Amino acid sequence: MRKSEVSVFSLNQKSAILCWFFLLLLSTVTGRIQAQQVIGSFPYMEGGFENQTAGALGTTLSASAWSRQSQAGASSTIVSTGGRSGPKYASVTNVATVSRGLQTPQSGTAASGPAVSTSYVIQLYVRNAATVASFQMGNVTTNGTTNPGTYPTAATLAINASWTKQTYVVSTTATAITTAGIGLAGRSGAGSFDIDDYVIYPGASADIAAASSPGTVTVNNATTSSLDVSWGAASGGVDGGGYVVVRYATSPNADNDPNQWGIYATGNTHTLGTGSLTGTVVYVGTGTSFTDNTGLSASSTYYYKVYTVDKAFNYSAESEANGTTSGAASASITPSGNLTGLTYVVGSGPSTASTITLSASNLTAGGGNITITGSTNFEV
Repeated sequence: MRKSEVSVFSLNQKSAILCWFFLLLLSTVTGRIQAQQVIGSFPYMEGGFENQTAGALGTTLSASAWSRQSQAGASSTIVSTGGRSGPKYASVTNVATVSRGLQTPQSGTAASGPAVSTSYVIQLYVRNAATVASFQMGNVTTNGTTNPGTYPTAATLAINASWTKQTYVVSTTATAITTAGIGLAGRSGAGSFDIDDYVIYPGASADIAAASSPGTVTVNNATTSSLDVSWGAASGGVDGGGYVVVRYATSPNADNDPNQWGIYATGNTHTLGTGSLTGTVVYVGTGTSFTDNTGLSASSTYYYKVYTVDKAFNYSAESEANGTTSGAASASITPSGNLTGLTYVVGSGPSTASTITLSASNLTAGGGNITITGSTNFEV
């Protein structure tokens, strides 16, 4: 379902609502997500925060972790529950002086950051219970430790009681970028706010048009605990993004979809749509196949929705398929040997004992007991 788009604000507009943004980006990786975000124009910005460690941010610039500027009275944390897409989000408290409330992971190469003299869109979701005064939007810095350059006049961030999408347009300078990007900072007014689903991509205006849907989805090669899932590439490409796959244990409804513009990590779940069915994100990447081998049970049917997700995290309409894991092999017990000498003579007591060997296969721990009972006049 497509949601309403908010206005795009130019860097030099006095109505800029938020603060200045500081982003540094590392090299792109491909495949299934492991420790970092893996799709988008600058995946190492980690704008979904799902792979960040919960708790207070440090004050040292890092190649892998979000950080904040050291300043008395200011705090920034990664919160582990309550995010818009996935459980984690960033929460910022700023003091009434210059302060970078958030700083993204850093990189030391120009190739991994934004290009010079280029227009970029900054897109994020913000939530703030009270008005935040005197916040500004900043330009791209040529050094991750210095001021970002041109500032517009400070503006007020109005109350956003729930997660609200904001988009801004900024332009990089002509100076070669070393450890640079776009990031967040409170300028001259106190205030607190939360952010999630933070992304930057090249463009002069917000991109709200999704890429085409993936091709036919196939689920095969079933085992008792895994299924291979593959799909055709989107006909028009992924537009700087990739694919997201969500698994359901029951047949999903048409509106059981993850958040539009949401940044998820594998293992995240959502309950959006009719019936609040639980969908589990099982793949995020640029490939067109993977093996789902986490959390599956034997003789069970699983339902998959595959989405094309572009650089702005617009989700396409889904392509769907389902598959069933194979059943566990039946347990079997086989005797070997013969019982002999079991002649009972009245008045002479029990016969001599005789032995038989039982062999079993496909038994499982906790699957129950094997009971052997002798017939009348026999003991086991």
